[in-house]
Amino acid sequence: MACDHERREIRFHNPLLPAFLEEIRIRNLVLDGASVDLRLRRHGEGTEVAILSQRGDVSIRIAQ
Repeated sequence: MACDHERREIRFHNPLLPAFLEEIRIRNLVLDGASVDLRLRRHGEGTEVAILSQRGDVSIRIAQ
């Protein structure tokens, strides 16, 4: 995961969870005055990233 404060962007590159985790939640991730709550969940061979809550202008980008 990388955060670009100028663009208010959170980037994931091929997100994967370790074998022992099915899901993880990140709450109140703050980026230049905006914040998000995220959920990463195992989905087959990959990981799904979902925005649970968002306050302010922030974007999420996922690259494979």
